[in-house]
Amino acid sequence: MLMTPQRIREALRLSHGKVPTVSERMTRKTLAGEPIARLSEPPAGRVARHGAVLALLYPHAEGIAVALTERTAHLGSHAGQISLPGGRIEPDDASPWAAAIRETREEIGVDLTGAEPWAALDRIYVAASNFFVTGYVTFCPERPSFRVSPGEVAKLIEAPLQALQRTEAFAVGERDALGEIVLEGY
Repeated sequence: MLMTPQRIREALRLSHGKVPTVSERMTRKTLAGEPIARLSEPPAGRVARHGAVLALLYPHAEGIAVALTERTAHLGSHAGQISLPGGRIEPDDASPWAAAIRETREEIGVDLTGAEPWAALDRIYVAASNFFVTGYVTFCPERPSFRVSPGEVAKLIEAPLQALQRTEAFAVGERDALGEIVLEGY
């Protein structure tokens, strides 16, 4: 089925705010294939920081695309990883949504002033950086004019949603997770 902005927005609306942040195929598993539950809270004695990210959808030559970034190698957390634009919620941000659009402007130069979120994703805890992260989805009716911040973003990736749905777009590999070898989708 062809993805259109209308179909995506309707699917998000019908989800009633219950959009999973981590899909089944991205769930971490033991080497025996058993699912490993994600930490939902920081360990006792640690206070998590708060952040927000944005799945920015827009028209692209290959259909609807999402803007992803490859983080620069010098960043302390998640260096070199592929991510959605986003970051820490600052004290002067009016809301997590405001932080997500501010970070999107800072990282990839897209001004979303006046835009509305199409959906909020389930908040997740990211143990590697000790953050609670709230994700949002929104849509730009035209391909944005991107201006990547070289201090934070090594590369902009314009990923067509149709390509991300293909089975071959994902792989599973072994990874060391705090001393334990696990299977993880990527």
